[in-house]
Amino acid sequence: MNQMQNKLSREIAERPPDYLGPNLNPRGLVLTPVPLGKGVHALMANQLPKDNNGVIIGDKCALVVDAGINGAISRHIQDLVRQLTDKPTRYLVNTTYHGDHTFGNYAFPESVTIVSSWQNRESMHDLDYEKRMRFGNLREDGESIADVTTWRRPDLVFDRYCAIDLGNRLVELWQRGTRQCSGRYPGLCSRCQSGLDRQFPHECRCPSDAPGRRSWSIH
Repeated sequence: MNQMQNKLSREIAERPPDYLGPNLNPRGLVLTPVPLGKGVHALMANQLPKDNNGVIIGDKCALVVDAGINGAISRHIQDLVRQLTDKPTRYLVNTTYHGDHTFGNYAFPESVTIVSSWQNRESMHDLDYEKRMRFGNLREDGESIADVTTWRRPDLVFDRYCAIDLGNRLVELWQRGTRQCSGRYPGLCSRCQSGLDRQFPHECRCPSDAPGRRSWSIH
């Protein structure tokens, strides 16, 4: 594990030993679409505080927000999207690297492009470790994620901003900081540890051609 990966792994490990976190066991979880606007739906969990998801639909394709904690939930999400639209799902956005948001990545077709920040992808390097860190959230029900044998990482990463055109609908993704997935303190760049402006977290001492330091516009 390199220095960067070691820093990215500390967020859970620094918690007290008896800390279980919210109950994210997927057994009994059912998601219900709730319209938020034209072509925008929240997929709301029937059991709090289990994860919600989302889908945004354009004229050409759909984008899904987070993949669920295992293959069953991932397929449940995809079934709901197919009920909401006949447009193909082309994009899956991982809002964080945490397994309850990303373990289901593997169950999406290879034709779906997974998008996230480079910080999240750099955090997705040790599946066994992440499973151990989520064991408390699962209330020690390791069988609920036994199907997750590979951690599919994002195909496309961005540093601070990414725009995705779904056809007459532009989805904008922003990386506002590093609280969930990187350096020693919130508000510090995980590469150079310089202070970051919270409104413009890309402003640091990293070279302009550093890996992942870029914006994307996807059409």
